[in-house]
Amino acid sequence: AHLVVRWPAHPVVRWPSHLVAGRPTHLIVRWPTHLVVRWSTHLVISWPAHLVVGWPAHLVVLWPTHLVVRWPTHLVITWPTHLVVRWSTHLVVRWSTHLVVRRSTHLVVRWPAHLVVRWPTHLVIIWTTHLVVL
Repeated sequence: AHLVVRWPAHPVVRWPSHLVAGRPTHLIVRWPTHLVVRWSTHLVISWPAHLVVGWPAHLVVLWPTHLVVRWPTHLVITWPTHLVVRWSTHLVVRWSTHLVVRRSTHLVVRWPAHLVVRWPTHLVIIWTTHLVVL
């Protein structure tokens, strides 16, 4: 069912569906569709559609269209058009035209021309020429 080849440094095991190569420092598993490499410090998984790199501290997922980085404290998603950063307490979304910051208590939206801050109790709009409080 499979072939095993052992070098003094590492063994290689081949199945019809995948190949496993073990080294003292890392392990490689290769399928026709994806590749997995595991080190003691991190893990790399590669598909045609995306790439996953995992560390004990954070995880990185890379697609052709966007990038996701996850830490225990926050999450970052990057697209060509905008950036999203999420914490447990608030969310930040940045576009080329404006910035949105959402917290549990209020929402802030910033454009080049003006700034909007919304609380449950009132709304503040600031232009370069005047201020509106509702």
